[in-house]
Amino acid sequence: MIPLLLLLTAAVGAGVAALALYFWPSLMGWAREHLLPWVERVVPTLANDVRLAFQNLDRVAVDVRRTVRSAWHRLRRVLLSEVAEFVQLVDGGWAVRITSYLRNVEDAAKPVVKTISEQEIGYDELPAEVRAEVLTGGLRKVSLDIVGLRDQLLEETH
Repeated sequence: MIPLLLLLTAAVGAGVAALALYFWPSLMGWAREHLLPWVERVVPTLANDVRLAFQNLDRVAVDVRRTVRSAWHRLRRVLLSEVAEFVQLVDGGWAVRITSYLRNVEDAAKPVVKTISEQEIGYDELPAEVRAEVLTGGLRKVSLDIVGLRDQLLEETH
């Protein structure tokens, strides 16, 4: 029971951290426009500490965002395409099939490598948009362009 609780705590913490990084520019705007003025009015003795805390958090968040963006750009030199296909199995369960196309950066003459991996997943692990299609149309299969979605996400958060 304790290992499961630790895993769930770590997963929730990672999810919260990812959301915070994604919305960091908005969070900083809110802090600057609303939180800091409120603290200065209500608890002026804490205003400097709150300002310093946000400055330190901002430095860390910006470094993490830059590191993630840099790592993605390095990966994109190798990863040409990656698609997740959600498939309903004969027994009513679900699987995600990930197809990736990778190039050899060191030797461009080598052919592109195609890899396919498949893993059974629970209905609750399907992305929300896939579950919505299943409920409305009895969907059997849907694909998501992972590379395109990641590229778009990183462009939006630039």
